[in-house]
Amino acid sequence: MSRPTDPAQPGFDARRFKAMERAGFNRIAARYADGAHLRAD
Repeated sequence: MSRPTDPAQPGFDARRFKAMERAGFNRIAARYADGAHLRAD
């Protein structure tokens, strides 16, 4: 696997992406759970 040499184009960082996704889901989790009864059917 090669890494880009241009620091302006750092490439994809899977760990950072997963951390950002997890943080986003954690922010909305309580509201999602509060509306679970609306999705029960």
